Amino acid sequence: MLHGGKTYSLIEVKNNISRKKLETSHRHFKIQLIAYMIACEETLGYRTKSTYILSLDNRKLIDVRIRPWEIIETVDIVRRLKETIVSNDMPNRTSDKWKCITCHYRKICY
Repeated sequence: MLHGGKTYSLIEVKNNISRKKLETSHRHFKIQLIAYMIACEETLGYRTKSTYILSLDNRKLIDVRIRPWEIIETVDIVRRLKETIVSNDMPNRTSDKWKCITCHYRKICY
């Protein structure tokens, strides 16, 4: 949602999420939101006023507070991901098989 003065609010929609899960088991949703925020700011030149995640299952809008260290962490994750893609090196295996479902390397990793 765009506001006046080159600011905007970013809203990410997820099926089932809670504030507690954003800090624990579903922290990757928060990192994804931060990556979107950085991309919007760099692409549009707008400043982020606020960030939210809308949980569809209970129709709650969660106000997501982003700490400076989380932005640094997200930039580092994106940098490492880019290095993996450019080098075409297979990433380390994960013990979490749910992550394998959408992984590009799943056919050759087993």
